[in-house]
This record gives sequence, structure tokens and C-alpha cells, in this order.
Amino acid sequence: MEQDIRKKEEQILETVIDRDLREIAADEAQIKRDKGEVENLRHELAELREEKRVEVVIDGTPYKLDYESETTVKTLIIEALKKSGNQGRAVGDWQIKYDGKVLDENAKVASYHLPCDAVLFLSLRAGNLG
Repeated sequence: MEQDIRKKEEQILETVIDRDLREIAADEAQIKRDKGEVENLRHELAELREEKRVEVVIDGTPYKLDYESETTVKTLIIEALKKSGNQGRAVGDWQIKYDGKVLDENAKVASYHLPCDAVLFLSLRAGNLG
């Protein structure tokens, strides 16, 4: 009789252990899926942040600026001039270039699909040198 009770206890214990091992395996699989999802979200967030940052060079000095999807090139010029402390000239006297091309001041910065930390050059327009 004692052997029967012991056998039943062992069977119950094995059943519980098997169930726990299956639950652990399921939890580990879920953790892997969640970890992958978290990594993807971190990557997407990093890309979003990076897509909205440029470096504006004024007189050889770089200034890092973040922008939003609705930010215009003109607003970026204003922010760069504020950051540099260079506010002696009207905003309209300035132009900003990327890859040798003048950007339209009325266009949204995001419309140019600039890479992370793209280097833009802010300078006086021709004929506005003084």
C-alpha cells in the first residue's frame, strides 16, 4: 500500500514537472518573440530619431539640429542662426545647401529625405555679402 501511494505521488510529481517544463518552454519562446519585437521597435525608434537630425555648418562651425516632419527649410535656417548666435542679417539673406544644391526655403526638410546627420551648409546668398 505504501508503495502504491509512493508511486502515485511520483506520477503526480512527474506530471507537475512535465507541465512546468512545457510552461517554461512556452515562456522562453514568448520571451524570444518579445525580445525580437523590442529590438525591432528600438531599431525603428532609432531610425525615426536619426531621420530627423541634420548638421548645419555656418562659417565652418557645425551645429546639430533636430527637426519635425512639418519643419520647413526656412524654419531650419532660423533655428541654425539662433543656435549660432548669428542674427545680424535677415533670414532671407541666407541660403542652405545640401550636396551642392540650394534647398527651397518653403519646402519641408523631410521632403528631401536626408540621411542621418546630413551636412547642410548655410551661407549668405550671392549678392548679399555686404
